[in-house]
Amino acid sequence: MGEAAVFKVKSVIKPDTFEIYPKWSLDNINCSFIIIRGLNCPQAYEKEFLKAKDKLCELILNEDVHLKNPTILSYGRIYCDVFLNGKNILDLF
Repeated sequence: MGEAAVFKVKSVIKPDTFEIYPKWSLDNINCSFIIIRGLNCPQAYEKEFLKAKDKLCELILNEDVHLKNPTILSYGRIYCDVFLNGKNILDLF
């Protein structure tokens, strides 16, 4: 898996987005919102949205996740690969 930063998941915002703590400081920017790289999820108006969000909650809420290959986006968000217990989160969906 290579080197990764480890954070606790504070909340799940959407099926592909969650909040971490403490904030991740990258390039002098403090970021707390993570968007999972490669996860294609339903939009809020689609009926599977809540099911997908609940699935992510079950998997990672209050868990330690390993974050790798970050890209800083606007509004304090980071797009990156997410790992739980050594497995890419994409393999758990």
